[in-house]
Amino acid sequence: GDPPLVSAQPRLAILIDDFGHNFGRTVRGLLDLEVPITASILPGRHRSRRVEREARRRGHAVFLHLPMEPLGWPEQDPGYGALFTGMSADSIGELLAELRGGFEKLDGVNHHMGSRASTVDAVVRPMLDWAAREELLVVDSYTAKRSRVYPMARDMDLPTLRVDLFLDGEEEGEGRIA
Repeated sequence: GDPPLVSAQPRLAILIDDFGHNFGRTVRGLLDLEVPITASILPGRHRSRRVEREARRRGHAVFLHLPMEPLGWPEQDPGYGALFTGMSADSIGELLAELRGGFEKLDGVNHHMGSRASTVDAVVRPMLDWAAREELLVVDSYTAKRSRVYPMARDMDLPTLRVDLFLDGEEEGEGRIA
């Protein structure tokens, strides 16, 4: 007969983006949830290191919330540490090594904004090469229907997932699929 399913139960992963700006009541409340969450932390922000430390102390996974060029650039600014479509593979690798240095340990990476850069193989490939070397789970934030992150990661046999649903306060913008 057919092999049994790995799990007959639905599974849910809660990944919360945009950590790092502060360590106020909302951030503490999210980290204090009694369910496993993934804290995806923007690099080089005022409280990035503190959020990582506190997330780890509570047993949560930590991701790099990697800024990437949006379609709305320059009006929409992804901020410090962003990957842009004009960058060479070497400069992408150097930037990712620099961003990695701001974290003690990473479990994965997902992108912040990125509706343009995530569709460009010349940006996505060096990012995935880096993720493979760092042994990270790659989550495609899926801010563009033509995103190459998930399909390329699968082709490279990397552990990868794609966001199914944004629970977001924004009416429009990078939290929506372009």
